[in-house]
Amino acid sequence: MSKVQYSTISYTVGWLPSSIGFTEQAKTVMAQELNIDKRIIRGSYAVMGASKEPLIKEGAALKKMLSIIRDEFTIPEYTIVQASMDMQQTRSSKIKGSYLIENVRIEEFINKFHYARMSYLHWGERLAEPENYERLKEQDRIALGKDWDLVATKYPTAAQLKDYIQCDVPKIMLYDVEFNLEDVAPSTTALLKQMAQARLEASIDGALFEFIEELKQMISSVAKNCGKRIRVMPIENSKYGEFRNAEVQHIYRHEDDCSIPLHMMVVTLQPSKEVDGKFSQLGKPVEISLSNDEYINILRPYETTESKQLTTSGFENLMFLTNKIQNVKSMLKDDSAGKFLDLVNEVQNTLTSFGKSSADITKELKSSDYVRSAAKTAFTELHTKVLATEIDIKSLKQVPRRRIR
Repeated sequence: MSKVQYSTISYTVGWLPSSIGFTEQAKTVMAQELNIDKRIIRGSYAVMGASKEPLIKEGAALKKMLSIIRDEFTIPEYTIVQASMDMQQTRSSKIKGSYLIENVRIEEFINKFHYARMSYLHWGERLAEPENYERLKEQDRIALGKDWDLVATKYPTAAQLKDYIQCDVPKIMLYDVEFNLEDVAPSTTALLKQMAQARLEASIDGALFEFIEELKQMISSVAKNCGKRIRVMPIENSKYGEFRNAEVQHIYRHEDDCSIPLHMMVVTLQPSKEVDGKFSQLGKPVEISLSNDEYINILRPYETTESKQLTTSGFENLMFLTNKIQNVKSMLKDDSAGKFLDLVNEVQNTLTSFGKSSADITKELKSSDYVRSAAKTAFTELHTKVLATEIDIKSLKQVPRRRIR
């Protein structure tokens, strides 16, 4: 029997209830008991919505850390499902909540995860302490106002809150694509082996394309934010006259979303108003669909002297993603992934050339138009390379998957 190289990891995490709901039957009973019109009773009432409460923020951060640690060591697991009645065609489908990990990294994962899990469960115990529980309950009571009487009897107790905050011990199962079953016919063993191999290949392919998509979007965002703001100046009484001075936030074309017809685009505009030479936003962004010619000749876009807002989070997210890919790169290495991993190295080197941290990069770019322009050029070129790499890998992956007979 060959040495097992992979295992699957799965676990569940509980979180606080976000609302208290009522069925139609319950609403009828409550209306009778309180002598009120049933129609004024809503289907659900938000609770535990204390987003500014430091204790709730702390718990959310601890819960997120469980996912961060998981993503540091794993890739999503996929399976092969039937795509035609006769199984002549198959497709890959992600298995919700299940991830692949290299066996040599299980111990390191468990040690990190155990600490984060115990911190999360300890936070749940603190949440249920009388002082903290009563404070959160009082905040919900104030927020709900006159509706508090409707939910008071269904409001979770301190013990129930503690029970909500659960995280089970990760279930780890060996995943072997090379195995022998002494009591099973050789042909069946061969079929099982082939199916396991296909699942492994699907998981690696799925993770690879997820990483490509994330990298593509993050680099595109960073490149755009290094540039100048684009606004539109349609004729005042024209079809799009209401969007004069609106900022172009996003443009999606057919190559971004195949549901968009060729020669058409979906433009996200942020309506704005000019006051004393400065622009202020008006309302929410608006998406409009129009042709390429309409965009150029009717919306009449132009580049302003305004720099787009640089945020540390954009560079921080890109750094985190590239580090995450480096952590699991040994699981992705095949002929098609090599070029992508080289590109990830190039992205990391580019980031490092502008600063050691996301804060350093943001500060450097804000202090120099020249550096900002250089960064825009560099990340725009990287985005083009990601697109080209994606096309190359997809062409390699178009080789028909082996049929499972």
